[in-house]
Amino acid sequence: MPQEEAYRRANQKYINDKLSKENIGNLTARERYDLEMQRARLLYAQAEQYTGMSRDEVRAKAHVGNETNLQVLAVYEQNGQQYLDVNSTARDNAYKNDALIPGPGGQEGLSNVNNTTNTAHTVFGNPVCGYCKSDTKKMGMASGLDSMTVNESATGKSYTFNSSTNDFYNVSDGGKRWE
Repeated sequence: MPQEEAYRRANQKYINDKLSKENIGNLTARERYDLEMQRARLLYAQAEQYTGMSRDEVRAKAHVGNETNLQVLAVYEQNGQQYLDVNSTARDNAYKNDALIPGPGGQEGLSNVNNTTNTAHTVFGNPVCGYCKSDTKKMGMASGLDSMTVNESATGKSYTFNSSTNDFYNVSDGGKRWE
């Protein structure tokens, strides 16, 4: 792992630890704000490096409303198009609504956590949560993807799923685990 990447991960871990539920009560309002903005700068830098966009372009395309709540910045690429999103508490209110996001045909819809743009998670900056693991595979199936690779920047792990081997299905239906 290059030295810059190791430093970024260590810095991100330090910030996340300081802003954890266990530690956040020990911070002054100014310390909390400074750490939240530092986390936002780290996420922007990662997205800028990955997408080749400027910070302002990333902010606009991801519909960032509240930078102090920015915890996750997701980048999705399909057919040469890049799509960006952020965690729901940082998303601009103009892009939030309670309309249900449909799941793939023949399957239950997305989890209650991810079924509207008002509450949907994103997966860049933190390890992929259980809700998102299931929902990411469902959306890959619904999009008709041949394959999908998820790069978990918080851990450095990569996960690849292929439609030819039914990886997108739930594990109980023969799908692949996140391993």
